[in-house]
Amino acid sequence: MGVNGIGKSTLTDRLAERLPKTGVVHASQELRELFGGISREQQNKMSIEDRLGEMATHLTGVFDRRLNEDDRVLFDTQLLVANPGIERKYENAWSDRYSLYLASAAMLLSTPGTISRWRQEDGIRTGRMRDLSEVNIAQDQEANLNYFNELVESGALPASSQVFHNEDGKIAQVEQDLADHIMATT
Repeated sequence: MGVNGIGKSTLTDRLAERLPKTGVVHASQELRELFGGISREQQNKMSIEDRLGEMATHLTGVFDRRLNEDDRVLFDTQLLVANPGIERKYENAWSDRYSLYLASAAMLLSTPGTISRWRQEDGIRTGRMRDLSEVNIAQDQEANLNYFNELVESGALPASSQVFHNEDGKIAQVEQDLADHIMATT
């Protein structure tokens, strides 16, 4: 878990290659498929609860299918998604229905400057436009971390859940730390 551009997809793909019988569910890809026929305007007309319900139903079905094929499934997702505006508001991307599938969870953090640079580099490579403001990144990261901690404290995420720091030049170490964490908790 973590904000856009923190390295979730890169790390989950690398871990899936490294760990036998490990599948990956990228929430962003799944949601593009789920809502592919619905315009962003139509999605925005749906209540957040309806959208979250459709997402949870779709993703839990994907988990079920993947767990029939693999011993473990890595779930690449955000917890809160920022809706930019005059005042930053967050849309909850988490459903407690996912908790049934979790042995543990990991939150990735980095410095806002590093995330901004990674987003900019990714934008050059892919054409994706992401918020590069370090102030907004810091705020988004803090909101996601606070929510992560709330979910752990409430029992919605397992007590074994941890925070990992993905800093420049340290991806191999983060990958190893995550692999160790996964193997210890699954």
